[in-house]
Amino acid sequence: MLIINGYWYIAAPASELTKKPIKRKVEGESIVLWRDSSGKPHALRDRCAHRGMAKADFDRDGDVDMIITNYKSPTHYYVNKVAKGHWLQVRLLGSKMGSTRLTTDIPWYISLYQQDRLKLDELISARYPLENINEAIADVSQGDALRNVIVF
Repeated sequence: MLIINGYWYIAAPASELTKKPIKRKVEGESIVLWRDSSGKPHALRDRCAHRGMAKADFDRDGDVDMIITNYKSPTHYYVNKVAKGHWLQVRLLGSKMGSTRLTTDIPWYISLYQQDRLKLDELISARYPLENINEAIADVSQGDALRNVIVF
């Protein structure tokens, strides 16, 4: 069934909404519900990264700060900066490598990671030594893991 924007749907009692996201199905649509640091409730369609969406909470305050998606559309970047709960949509343009400037951007990402401002470790499903690479590939193929790291 089609979810119509602008109408109310009961998805969970208010007491179940916390900073930790919970999954629900509303009219056949998978959604994720949570409260931000000010207690305001939020809902998003539940889309995982392998289907074109990545979410991030850079400042670890419980709300989603950034979403990148290409699910059924060109790649879009949504930033929760204007005011908490108000999303700014930016369309990404560029070549196959996007607008990435490797000599500038990669050192910047490394710096953010070293400052503990870019939470990459939380995105890793598992770490495998090089000699177990076939096990890592099998886990991804079976759906047991999304993002493995091979350590050598």
